[in-house]
Amino acid sequence: MNRFHRWLLCGFLIAVTGCGQAVPPAPSPIPLPACGEDPVGQECSIPQDPFERPVLDSSPNCGPEDRFETGATITSREQFSTYLRTHDLGWWVELDSFRNDQNVIEWDRVEQATTIMHAPNAVIYQLVYKPLPCSTFTLRMRTDGRTSVYGCCGI
Repeated sequence: MNRFHRWLLCGFLIAVTGCGQAVPPAPSPIPLPACGEDPVGQECSIPQDPFERPVLDSSPNCGPEDRFETGATITSREQFSTYLRTHDLGWWVELDSFRNDQNVIEWDRVEQATTIMHAPNAVIYQLVYKPLPCSTFTLRMRTDGRTSVYGCCGI
């Protein structure tokens, strides 16, 4: 390419890009609301990744929190629900509160109840559920597959 063609090309590019004016920055994303006490099914923000906090200890009929790596990559409610459907995470992950009259888990309800929590450096998918003989359990899974289960069961 000779000097004339380069000059012509540069002139064309300057004309197309606004004669050298600075490109305005992209608009910042709309901030998510903070997760409240009952954020079921929402997409919200939290100040800290729960996996950065100490493991929840045990108390009568509760815990301790079980943390483990699944090796999964989760990036949507649908992937979270599919992972739960296709993998056994242990006896404590029984989604009885999502069963219909025919005793079949309604996976669309699982997806609707899944909360997406955005922490500063992580995204966590959370599902609150009740295995039949127990009170509330909370299952959390980060996009990198780190998983946590905590709940209470018994008298």
